[in-house]
Amino acid sequence: MKNYGLVSIITPTYNAARFIGETIESVLRQTYPHWELLITDDCSSDDTVHVIEGYAKKDSRIKLFVLKQNAGAAVARNNSIDKAQGRYIAFLDGDDWWYPNKLEVQLDFMEKHKYEFVFSAFEYADEHLNVTGISWKPWRISKRNMKIGCNIGTPGVIYDTKRIGKIYMPKLKTGEDWGTWLRVVQQTDYAYAINSPLWKYRVIKGSLSSDKWKLVQNDIRMYREVLGYSKVQSILMFFLLFLPNHFLKLIKNRIDSNRYLQKHG
Repeated sequence: MKNYGLVSIITPTYNAARFIGETIESVLRQTYPHWELLITDDCSSDDTVHVIEGYAKKDSRIKLFVLKQNAGAAVARNNSIDKAQGRYIAFLDGDDWWYPNKLEVQLDFMEKHKYEFVFSAFEYADEHLNVTGISWKPWRISKRNMKIGCNIGTPGVIYDTKRIGKIYMPKLKTGEDWGTWLRVVQQTDYAYAINSPLWKYRVIKGSLSSDKWKLVQNDIRMYREVLGYSKVQSILMFFLLFLPNHFLKLIKNRIDSNRYLQKHG
């Protein structure tokens, strides 16, 4: 296997004690061994830190940082990005899960096509990682398409800092990942997809992403803070472009998921 260089895996955690062990295990099982896992805990009140410490004692590639006060996933990710030593930045949230070949497949893909910024399709899963659906991806996403909505799952992303530098996340409670990809494509023009599921998105009841009103507020705020749109422009972008595109994506995901489960179930 070719050594492409060190991959820095950026993981924020908050009260993820139930799932962080499985997440870390999915990294330990990667066929590509040259990685560091930088976990920043956002002041968890459960046993998350204790669980991570157990793994960090066994593998020096796992590094734990703890924020002094709760600040959100964007700040937690930025803390890890700041400390990252790798050429490549990859993302994995504290409750999601990678297939063992995730890094190897993506690095081979990047090298073959000389891409700076890639992502992948993923499977939806319940809290026990049982597959409940699929999210297929277009082969590439342009700057223009990225403004209409985010069709990139954060744990599927990897980018090359040697070519585009470190890209930090805007300090939003939600939508910070979308804002980041908008910043990245300003340099790369496109994000390229591997249309094969390389990870699982664990759907957890009561998670921040399930609060629809907060998502609306933060998406509008993202247009203002990242793209510099006025309040009126941001609202119009959200309701006239983002929302219709979002509903079409939901319908497509439902159809694709039903077909996928029939085939693989």
